[in-house]
Amino acid sequence: MLETLDAIPWSTLHHAYGEASDVPGLIRDRASPKKAIREAAIWKLGGNVYHQGTVYSATAFVVPFFLELLEHEQVKDKADLLDFLDDIAHGSSGLNVHVRNEEERNSPEFQQKLAEELSWVQAAKDAVSFGYATYLRLLVGKKAKIRAYAAWVLANCQPYAEQVIPDLQECLTREEKQLVRASIMLSLGHLMPATEETHTFQTKPLLKITAGMAYAFAVKEATPTEVVQVLLEGYQQSRALREKFRRLPFAKVDMEASISKAFRSIGISIAPMVVPSLTHALKRSDCWSGLVLVDNLLFLALAGRIISPEMTVADLTDMQREALSALVKSKNVWGLGNMGFTVGHFFSPQYDLDFTFWGRKDVAQFLRGEDRN
Repeated sequence: MLETLDAIPWSTLHHAYGEASDVPGLIRDRASPKKAIREAAIWKLGGNVYHQGTVYSATAFVVPFFLELLEHEQVKDKADLLDFLDDIAHGSSGLNVHVRNEEERNSPEFQQKLAEELSWVQAAKDAVSFGYATYLRLLVGKKAKIRAYAAWVLANCQPYAEQVIPDLQECLTREEKQLVRASIMLSLGHLMPATEETHTFQTKPLLKITAGMAYAFAVKEATPTEVVQVLLEGYQQSRALREKFRRLPFAKVDMEASISKAFRSIGISIAPMVVPSLTHALKRSDCWSGLVLVDNLLFLALAGRIISPEMTVADLTDMQREALSALVKSKNVWGLGNMGFTVGHFFSPQYDLDFTFWGRKDVAQFLRGEDRN
């Protein structure tokens, strides 16, 4: 196991903190039978080759060795490995995320560096999707948790959809565990158009909501109203069901925020129908889930547009004012500094900054009609 690990020129590759020479040791530690060593390794790898949602030149080279670990019976915590691979598949370029100044973004130097970083992003995605055969083998294993995570990682394997979809469909027909079925349905929603086999009517609330999300991701703006209504029912579910939802592999955020991603996939045409529920959901969100919920709420409420410097609160609709007012009142979602950047995406820069950062007080001042500079 890991016989070819040292054949990679790690010293020529980089992660968030510089040269990637420490990576092979961390990968070997991830294979350790000792839990403390494994956890320390995954913590460090989760901060260097994948750092706060961004990937680097070393990231794609790590993936084949993670796949190798998944193939060995003695390796522990495989669900965590699968979860990490899913994170990597959704990684982005640091420059693309953090640099907002249009003049800088349009410079040849920036464009050249961005192209390089985007090549790292694509290489990481390709490396994860190439592991589809490994995920399919884990999909028929004994442990339900690993089956569920394997099913969800398969959603990232679009280049191999023809090979993956039939196996997922077959597993769906025989799988008895709700959590695994939910992961399979949502993966199929990402991989294929809506079909009767994938989106049959479900009677159990958790599966109804998951099937609705799968449908929305599959057909987007063609999602029928009755499916939107099923998703809206998710905002009325019990705490017990919401907690069960959080145990799903794809539930990186709470149920309300996850459903909001499906609404965004459908598009702004459903905003009048869903924005009130999203606005109401703010009061019981948290700082992590709030980042997703607020991003999707403001996208739908503002119809994908930004609030320009010339605009005032009088230019907003009642629905838009209510959404922003609820955001200001919901102190619970403002626990992370990143919320200022999330909200800032929907406003023009202020204070002569090159980036858009809008805090809770800034939004409150705007709603009161006060000067923003």
